[in-house]
Amino acid sequence: MQRNYRLFLILALASALLAGLPAMSASPARIPVYEPGTTISTPGDYVLTRDLSNSSGPVITITADGVDLDLGGFTLNGTSAAQDVIFIDGATAGTQLGVALRNGRLDGGLSSVYSGAGFARRVVLEDLVAVNAAGPALYINGGRHVTMRRCRVENSAGDGMLILNLAGTALSVELEHNVVLAAARNGIRTQNASGGHIRDNQVFGVGTAALANDAGIKLAATGPGAGGVLIEDNVVRDGAGSANGIWVESNNVGVTLRGNLLENNAATGLFVAGDRCRAQHNTIVGNGGNGAGFQGDNNLIEDNFIAGNANGLICGGPVEANFIKNNVMRVNGADQYRCDFSFDLGGNFF
Repeated sequence: MQRNYRLFLILALASALLAGLPAMSASPARIPVYEPGTTISTPGDYVLTRDLSNSSGPVITITADGVDLDLGGFTLNGTSAAQDVIFIDGATAGTQLGVALRNGRLDGGLSSVYSGAGFARRVVLEDLVAVNAAGPALYINGGRHVTMRRCRVENSAGDGMLILNLAGTALSVELEHNVVLAAARNGIRTQNASGGHIRDNQVFGVGTAALANDAGIKLAATGPGAGGVLIEDNVVRDGAGSANGIWVESNNVGVTLRGNLLENNAATGLFVAGDRCRAQHNTIVGNGGNGAGFQGDNNLIEDNFIAGNANGLICGGPVEANFIKNNVMRVNGADQYRCDFSFDLGGNFF
């Protein structure tokens, strides 16, 4: 009896002490994914628990807003070149919370990740390895906020990373710390991006099936409203076929290109057709076309090192007035410097 009384006192004291501690909230359980052909149709945090393969459709389809899928380091294998590995379905159209995919390997398929026109507005792709896609590997069409971070793309038969939106529609991109190897077309391509950054990416050996204006990094624009993107500290090297280093189309306004290394690409190192852009502190060496070419207006070209290219710094016709200072242009080919209608502000070294 006395022993039971002592036990009661100990339990009562323990309960009193625990009652005084702050409440501890349990972390929400992640929902396991373990079947090929799974459709995720409700918001939540999901985790892949094993390797999956599918030949009759996408390995995983997402139709819900507010989905975070951790691939857990496993592999999704799409054995059909006509089906995407992960397909973000149109049921996400107009949503705000978006879709996040992380931490896994995506092999084969038409695209490693595909979100169609007007589908998820917010897409985050982090720590993915995407290999052997039969088309564009990481392909987001119609997003408003797109992040691709620490992803590695190899051997895609289209673009490595492709992010599109309609002209005049806001599109912010955060593309950083990615590696793109041997994409047949562009390494990283955005269309109508209107803000954000492309920073610290490495793009090697792309363009084996390049068209004339393909590039390691390309800012395309189909109408006004594009621009304002920072392209900084990227390495674009060894572009094949007719691939350029960085290509900025007209209608892109106010793009900043800073601290990039553009080396040994088959065509032009840096081409800018936009207006009011800044090209500063870039190293442009050993490219098979112009080192740098500008066809827009009121661009600042400053403190760049341009050497060993087929031509040096070449500017466009009589309406293109740019501002050029403190550049080094050495050992380029036929034309070291041809910018007759631009303003030489001094400090350039030939």
